[in-house]
Order: sequence, then structure tokens, then C-alpha cells
Amino acid sequence: MIPRILLIFIICILTTFSNCVQGQNKVDSLSKVNEGVTINVKDLLGSWVSTDSLKTKIEFKEDNFYVIMLPKIYVDYYRFTKKEREISVMGCAANWPPYSCIVNLINPNTLKIYFYGYDSNEATSEIYVRE
Repeated sequence: MIPRILLIFIICILTTFSNCVQGQNKVDSLSKVNEGVTINVKDLLGSWVSTDSLKTKIEFKEDNFYVIMLPKIYVDYYRFTKKEREISVMGCAANWPPYSCIVNLINPNTLKIYFYGYDSNEATSEIYVRE
């Protein structure tokens, strides 16, 4: 007979794994829809402010290989891979587990950003307008 503590441990591990897989499926579908989607760099650069009551400010800046989104999240910036004058809408911040986001340019002055982590069940979203 399996000791009770071992059985509880196994159930906890299986439940955690199941939640991670379900979360990845939801986030994976969001990622797959945006695979290969790009935005012109000039359409994204500059300062933006969230439309919620917090009025969170973010800024997109260009360097040689990436466009980065300021401010830093924990220890790093969200980075978006740049190819010529286009960037991937899918960004990532170096961390473990990694933080990811997807930028959806609604119009030249409005964007929606989906934020999620490696083991997230769902992405949260925020609307930003040009400052």
C-alpha cells in the first residue's frame, strides 16, 4: 500500500502539471495566431499610457537588433526581435520562468498588449494610447 503522504504528493504534482498544460494550451493558441505577425518599427516607437485608472507609462525604443519596451520588468526589458524595419509582435523578457507579451496595434494611436508567463492559465491584457 502507498503511504498516504506519498499519495498526496503524487496528486499535487499531477494537478500542478495538468494546470500548466491547460494554461499553455490557452496561451499557445494566442501565440499561434500571432506567429509571423509583424509591426512596422516606426508605428510602435515612442511613449504610451494605459487607459485604466493606473495610467501606466511604457515606451518603445529601438536598438540594433531589438525594439525594447521600457520600463524593465523585474530584471530585464521586454524585447521584440527586429528584422529590417519590422518587429515581431511577440516579445519576451529574460527570466525563469520567462515573461512574454504580444502587441496588437489596433490603430496608429492605440495598442493592446497581452501579458502572460510560462505557466499562466490566461493572458491579461491592457490597452495603451499614445502619450
